[in-house]
Amino acid sequence: MNELVLALHVSELSKQDALPEGLCDFDLTEVDPHAYAMLPRHIADNKKDMLEQSLRLARVFPQILGYFQIVNPDGSILTYQRKGKEKGLLGKWSIGVGGHVSHDDFLCVADSNWEELPAFLDILFEGSKRELEEELGINADWLEQFNSPDDFAEAIKSIIHSWEDDTSKMHLGLPMRIELSEHMLDSLNLEPAEFLNYQWLTPDELKLSGLEFETWSTILIDNM
Repeated sequence: MNELVLALHVSELSKQDALPEGLCDFDLTEVDPHAYAMLPRHIADNKKDMLEQSLRLARVFPQILGYFQIVNPDGSILTYQRKGKEKGLLGKWSIGVGGHVSHDDFLCVADSNWEELPAFLDILFEGSKRELEEELGINADWLEQFNSPDDFAEAIKSIIHSWEDDTSKMHLGLPMRIELSEHMLDSLNLEPAEFLNYQWLTPDELKLSGLEFETWSTILIDNM
């Protein structure tokens, strides 16, 4: 089965005035529970032979994912160089951790009797929690933001929307600051294949680093 990924109808952006490029205020609790689609990733996220079709689709149903800033007890932010899955971001630096919400997350929260569609927030919460645990090796249950979908929604205050490059055009990012305790920091497992040359930088160091950051990270750093 081809992977399906969560996408949000663009009307949910317009009704919250979140269409301008950059970092916009956004309230997940105001999103219509069924204003989403599960799209075939090989179509929605195709930057090769179906690029134009994927970009047109993204104007209606952009893919949405968490974009987490991991902060150590000293207040420094995990910063790393892209190496892996997203070829359009290869070599660029990032302060975001996260990934697509998939059909597995949809099925995980679906009613066993299929009496009604799962709610958007429940699917997003499940996928974001899974991605965080897979990427970092930590237990998301230790984080207040992941106690429940409502707590997750409360922790999200904004959305990143940009048309600067093809990757940004197809996606929406939900930034969240995640502060790690010393105990959680000790359990952090950063896979070298995904977190190349990682380091911990303060906001001031990020602004003065001279590194070439991906679009979403640049937007967040400019707003620090």
